[in-house]
Amino acid sequence: MEIGTIIKKHRRQRDMTQEQLAEYLRVSVSAVSQWESGKTAPDLSLIPAICNLFNISSDELLGINLEQKEQRISDIEDQANQHSSRGQLWEAADILEAGLREYPDSFGLIHDLMYVRFSQYCANHDCLHELDEAIRLANRILDGCTIDGYREAAKQVLCYSYDNKGELDKALEIARSLPSIYITNQGMYARLQTGSEGHSAHQSLLSHLLDLLNQELSVNKILDDGTPAYTADEMAILYHKQLTLHELMIEDGNYGFFHTRLQDIHMALAYYYAGKHDSEKALYHLSAAADHAVAFVACEGRGAYTCLLLRGRVTDGFTTNASNNNATQMQGRLSSPTFDFLRSTPEFTAILDRLKPVAGSWEVKGEA
Repeated sequence: MEIGTIIKKHRRQRDMTQEQLAEYLRVSVSAVSQWESGKTAPDLSLIPAICNLFNISSDELLGINLEQKEQRISDIEDQANQHSSRGQLWEAADILEAGLREYPDSFGLIHDLMYVRFSQYCANHDCLHELDEAIRLANRILDGCTIDGYREAAKQVLCYSYDNKGELDKALEIARSLPSIYITNQGMYARLQTGSEGHSAHQSLLSHLLDLLNQELSVNKILDDGTPAYTADEMAILYHKQLTLHELMIEDGNYGFFHTRLQDIHMALAYYYAGKHDSEKALYHLSAAADHAVAFVACEGRGAYTCLLLRGRVTDGFTTNASNNNATQMQGRLSSPTFDFLRSTPEFTAILDRLKPVAGSWEVKGEA
C-alpha cells in the first residue's frame, strides 16, 4: 500500500478533512490531495508529525509490515541455504545479493552472504574478489550490528580471511578478542540448562566437540625450522587415534553425519599406505572409505543416533562446499597416480563398482 493511501485511510478513520490535515501539518490542501492521489509523497521531515497525529509507527505509515518483512527475509535465507549447503555457491550468492537489494539493512542476509563469499574463495583460491567481499561484509557487521552471534561469525571469517591474505597480525589480533574454548554460548548453555532440554544441549555439545577434536587431530603445523610437527608415520598414528575415538564415542557403528569424517580419515590412511606400497592396508582403508561414502550419501547426515552418549539425538542434514556427493568426490581421489599400482586389482575394481551406483551431485531441496 502506498503512503498516500495509508494517509487517506487514517485521515478518514479520524473523520478528518484534507483541510484539517493540511492545517495541522502546515502544508497546502493541494499537497495533501496530491499525496492521497499518489502523485507526490510527503517530505521526509513531515513523517514524524504524520505518525504522531495518527498514532502509528513510521513502518506502518511507509507500508512496511515487519512480520511480512521478517518472513520474506527468512524465505530468502532458506532459499539461498538450499543452494549453498549443497555447494552451489554462485547461485546462493545471486539470491542473497538480490535479497540485499530489497533489504539492504538485513544483517542476516549480510551474514549469510559473508559466509558464501568466503566459501567461494575456499572452493577456488583464485577468487580473490570474493575474499575481499567477505572481509568487507564482515567489517560491515562489526561496524553496525549489535547481535553477538553475527559479530562472532564476522570475527571468525576475518581471522581466516586475513590469514589467507597473509595479514597474520590482523588475524591474531581478532583471535585474541574471542572468548576461550571454555566460555562459549553452547558450552555454558549445556552446563546450565536442566531436564530434557539440558540433556539434549549436552549431547549437541559432545557431538560438536567430537567433530572439533577430529579436525584438530588432523592438523600438522610447520615449526620454526620449517619442518612439520609430526612425521608422516606419526600422522598415520594420529589418524588411527581418530578412528579409535569415533569407535569409542559411537560404539554401535550408527555414525550418521560422522560417516563423512570417517571417509576422510580412511582416505588419508589409504594415501599413507599406498605411498609405502602396502597394498593390503591401502585397499583396506580405501574399502572402508567407500563404505562410509556410500553410507553418507544414503543418510545425508540425517537420522537419530543410537549410541549411548548421543542416543536419541536427531540431526537433519549437513552443509558442504562441494556440489558433488561423497561417492563422486572419492571417485576423483581414486584417479590419483598414488593408486596406480592398485588399479588392476579386483579389490580396487570392486571399490569403484560400489561407488558408481550412488555417485552424482547433491540434490537441492525442491529441485530433485
